[in-house]
Amino acid sequence: KKIEEMKAEKENDEKKTEEIRKKIEEAKNENELDKILAQEDEMPEEQKHDLKEAAEAKKEFLRQQKSRKIADMKKNGFEYPEDEALYDEFKAFEKAVRPRVSHFVDEIMPDMPKLHIVEYGDRLVTAGTELDNEALGNFGSRSQGRVFKNPELREQGDTRALLAILIDRSDSMKGKKLDESMKIAIFFSMVFEEIGQRSGRSIETSIIFFDEDVSVVKGYQEPYDKTKKRLMVESKKTGGTDLGKAVVEASSSLNKRKRLLPDYMSCLLAISDGETFGKLKGE
Repeated sequence: KKIEEMKAEKENDEKKTEEIRKKIEEAKNENELDKILAQEDEMPEEQKHDLKEAAEAKKEFLRQQKSRKIADMKKNGFEYPEDEALYDEFKAFEKAVRPRVSHFVDEIMPDMPKLHIVEYGDRLVTAGTELDNEALGNFGSRSQGRVFKNPELREQGDTRALLAILIDRSDSMKGKKLDESMKIAIFFSMVFEEIGQRSGRSIETSIIFFDEDVSVVKGYQEPYDKTKKRLMVESKKTGGTDLGKAVVEASSSLNKRKRLLPDYMSCLLAISDGETFGKLKGE
């Protein structure tokens, strides 16, 4: 009978130890661990030392994890403790799209507009009355009495593109629609950053939110890292929907930038559920 009681007690201790270990592993902050340690009288005597050490080790791990998180928050522009919820939401969006970025870049890089570097051949011959222009054919170009080789594309340089992303943040977009729109904005920002790293020239992107008003979150020449918090803050605002006003203003700023960069391809990407008033109301 005594052996059976000892066996049952041992099984009970093992079960309790396993439950406490699981609580320690699942603890998300030091307060939870302190509560576990405060109940050390309930810990099996033989396992008490190991359990307390495990809890202290988890505390240290959480401290280091928190320190790394704070450093990453500051790096991404979320400077204050109260920014943590926004940061967590941003990182969730980023995590959802990150695995697709490099593959997408691999697919579109060959078709991205690039700077064409043209090479002209050396002067070949002086034109004169004896020159047979018809015989010259497509071999070269005649200019100022000289004949040159036709220009040839020597290489393709850095990418040349502008993108404006226009996001509807009105009441009807709240929830999944806006979440997916945020992922698109973050995805293209990451894609263009990687293209810039590969080609040596960053792709200029503008991100604009709209309801009945228009808010520029990121200008074309602003670094993406400096606008992440602003992106999250502006996404929380809401109102009605004037898509026409937003498209006119976004198009105007895009054309203004393109006039300074005439050899760039430009694109305006508008994300909305289409429920609007104002200039684009109706069909």
